[in-house]
Amino acid sequence: MFLNRGDLQAIERISYELCEDEAAENVLYFETRFSPHFLCNTRKHPFQADPLSNDSPTAVTPEDVVRAVSRGLKRGETDFSIKARMILCTIKGHSGWSSDVVRMATEMKAEGVVAIDIAGDESVYSDEERAAFETAFSRGIHRTIHAGEQGPPTNVAYAVKKLHAERIGHGYSVVQSAEIYEMCRSRGVHFECCPYSSLYTSAVKRGEGAGKHPIVIFAEDDTNFSVSKDDSTVTQTTLPIEYQLLQRMGLTELHLVRANFNAARSCFLPEEEKRQLLEQLKQVYHFAQ
Repeated sequence: MFLNRGDLQAIERISYELCEDEAAENVLYFETRFSPHFLCNTRKHPFQADPLSNDSPTAVTPEDVVRAVSRGLKRGETDFSIKARMILCTIKGHSGWSSDVVRMATEMKAEGVVAIDIAGDESVYSDEERAAFETAFSRGIHRTIHAGEQGPPTNVAYAVKKLHAERIGHGYSVVQSAEIYEMCRSRGVHFECCPYSSLYTSAVKRGEGAGKHPIVIFAEDDTNFSVSKDDSTVTQTTLPIEYQLLQRMGLTELHLVRANFNAARSCFLPEEEKRQLLEQLKQVYHFAQ
């Protein structure tokens, strides 16, 4: 993706083909998350040493990136009978990006932006990053935060209590604290789980003496979690492959069905669209109306 920064045609095509890929895995709805700043050419970052000025003839701003992704997703929705929305990521340590992301999430809802996220070191937040999530909360912008993947359960508690996270990316370490785990369960916090990624990154240890995978604990406790692939261009997995891994861990078809309904109930669509999605999911599973 970084090689395509500033290339709006490539960004639109990638977004379109993402819809094609997800539809091929029988996905009804997905939320793609990305950093518009990493894909633009007007902001200084490790992959863009000399950013262009906004008035340059070839300037591509973060807003331009969001519009290109939106065009690709909207074409994909039509051609592949799928629904897609965007989560905008800010990146730890990049001054100015957090407030930018909140502003775009506020102004670009019509383009399909439904939430914000933050990526990077889960243990440290700047004043600006904390302020961004406070602002998002006050404006009713949905919030998901990566926490408890490599860090302790207190990181999950901080994300929920201080940064108003509705969903937690990964969150596996939460099972190490009965108090924090129960707090998340009682609040209905949703855990975005990625089975293969959890093992590839060593976020969850495997082998003799490793104990149950946290996803198995979530499933057994009927905790609010869902199954995703993380970055499938890195993990090289599909949802069926992720499901097969979970079944080898002991999850049943019922657990996976519940996870899909959890995902629908915890998605960031407006309530009426969420209701329609849930009805569509019931039809897929032939549930009685």
